Amino acid sequence: WFNLTVCRSSEAFLPLSARRAFLTDGTAALFALPIMFLISAGILPVWAAFFMAMALYVNAFLHIGEWIKTARYSPGMLTSLLLIIPGYTWIFSFYLSRALVSPLHIAIAFVVGILMNAVFYAFLRKWSSMTPTTATAN
Repeated sequence: WFNLTVCRSSEAFLPLSARRAFLTDGTAALFALPIMFLISAGILPVWAAFFMAMALYVNAFLHIGEWIKTARYSPGMLTSLLLIIPGYTWIFSFYLSRALVSPLHIAIAFVVGILMNAVFYAFLRKWSSMTPTTATAN
């Protein structure tokens, strides 16, 4: 779905093959897990988690935007509508109401979330342009 709809590829396995999807998810986990550990250990401040959370929050709106734009089901759309957007909105409100983060932290995290998504999609476009159309599932 991602390759055919989002990347508008004529190949179902390009640019994001199973191997590349594993590499992008694995790379994200390599960054996410140590950051979560450092936050839970009290080494990093709580607002540091908002950068990763906001990237997911922004991505949820991208899923909904894709659904509206194409008028077709978008994987992740139901999860975004039912879980991510309400859940993260509540989490952000909780931390704001207890002054654990400031509106400035949320705003900065929002900008970082947009940038993280932009970098991800730019990376996929670069992969798409580098991949020959005759390749299958690299």
